Amino acid sequence: MGETPGKMYALATVLILLAATAVLLRLYARKIKKASLAWDDYMILFAMLSTIGTALCMFVGTALGNLGRHTKIAPDGSPVFNHQLEINYASLMTSTLTFGLTKLSVLLLYKRIFRGALFLAFVWTMITVIVIWTVAFFFANMLQCYPISENWTGLGGSADACIDENMMYLGQAFSDAITDLIILAMPIPCICALQLPTKQKLGVIGMFLLGILTIAASVTKLVFFYKIAVESNSGDEDFTYLFTPTLYWPMVESSLGIVGACLPLFRPVISKLSPVRSIREIISFPSMSITSSKKASTDARKLEDGDSSSSAVSSADSIYAGGDRDDGRYFHRDLQVFVPRETGEVGDVGTKRNAVEERYHAGAPKGYI
Repeated sequence: MGETPGKMYALATVLILLAATAVLLRLYARKIKKASLAWDDYMILFAMLSTIGTALCMFVGTALGNLGRHTKIAPDGSPVFNHQLEINYASLMTSTLTFGLTKLSVLLLYKRIFRGALFLAFVWTMITVIVIWTVAFFFANMLQCYPISENWTGLGGSADACIDENMMYLGQAFSDAITDLIILAMPIPCICALQLPTKQKLGVIGMFLLGILTIAASVTKLVFFYKIAVESNSGDEDFTYLFTPTLYWPMVESSLGIVGACLPLFRPVISKLSPVRSIREIISFPSMSITSSKKASTDARKLEDGDSSSSAVSSADSIYAGGDRDDGRYFHRDLQVFVPRETGEVGDVGTKRNAVEERYHAGAPKGYI
């Protein structure tokens, strides 16, 4: 299928709606858990804003420029770009920001939900790498020609005024795909180490591995950039048509990246909307609501008074976690599964009372596995 203006409008519309839906569901999941926004949420909101900027570049480029069209030739034989070069330049800025902010959002999510000194050191190392990567390529794209106006007064400006654009684009696309792959693989050892049933481990890993769609888009973008570099060096002068994929493939990657970053946090929404889960709640909880709530209140008072006996804790677990929990596990608010206490968010909490309160505030009665 060739490039057409209709295809550009459709892609921009579908992709921005897909990303926006993922972000809204993420925020709704936070609302369900009555949790305040964390730094990873703010990063994804900023990434969403820059993705909107990339989508606007596609809309404007199609409406005013030559995006999705073959290059028009003026009577004097020179190509007519109709603002396409300015739009391509702006898109480079917005898409680079989106890639960096999305990666940072995922890394900050890892920092929030996983534990372990070695893993956290790796997370901080990757955060540093991504910050440097984002700043470096943002300014490399911005200052690839001097003066900056050379970016849109001619295709790439003169050889003396600009760096080798093709090499820079390929370098950015390659390093983008590599960092995506590293970030995607990072949590797998941590999840495998959790004392969870195999089916549940695979489910949690699967939520994270759906981000592989982003890598697929990133690799495809790399292939297109290489193809464009070869064709442009071979003398192909249909510039606006040739460079159209350099605008929409970053948009594809931006949208899928945001979706992949939000997917691991969707479980509260899915659970809330699941009719099977609702039936299980109706069957399970009314029968225990009166007696269990009284006993839980008594046990909560015992814990408050300093009674950390196993009977008080296990009874509180019964009402808070939907069943007796005598295996030292707690309900993980973000992964929405029961995990060993020492491996997760409350692993550093010093008292059993705080651990029980953490389960209660996480909404554990609604957290069936």
